[in-house]
Amino acid sequence: MVGYEGGREPMDNASLARVFEDISRLLEVKADSPFKINAYRTGARAIAAYPEQLRDMMARGEDIRRIPGIGEAIANKTVELLTTGHLVFFDRLVESSPPGVLELMRLSGIGPKTAARLSQELGVSSLDQLETALRSGAVSQLSGFGDRTVHRLLAEIESHRRQGSDPLREERQSV
Repeated sequence: MVGYEGGREPMDNASLARVFEDISRLLEVKADSPFKINAYRTGARAIAAYPEQLRDMMARGEDIRRIPGIGEAIANKTVELLTTGHLVFFDRLVESSPPGVLELMRLSGIGPKTAARLSQELGVSSLDQLETALRSGAVSQLSGFGDRTVHRLLAEIESHRRQGSDPLREERQSV
């Protein structure tokens, strides 16, 4: 768990930004409002680029809405993340999304629409399942997935595994 619970330090800006970027991607999977998707993406970029840690600003009682790109909704969600270590909105969004889409989107070349399509059409919900579907030829049977795409995705999976596990993956799953 992140945040103050469990004796861990509160999330830093990079971790907060990843949560909001994940929210924008999940909203895109759900074909939500482009304005809403863009707001979360803009908020993620603003938080990632901000030179001061939001946790420190909040500790001093400063209003993070003064940061360009941070509105009421993102400010409230940031406070929830920093004070509780969880974000109920994110949990609900993950629960209502196709299984494994966030994991699939960790690969370069798999965006929200492709991840949703792989999940919905082939039941792929993990990198292991994607690799199996790629090697079995199931993915190449889908329109838009030729041999070059299959080989590129297999190389991406291999590269992802060589780099090791995503150190923030467990953190994002507990948010």
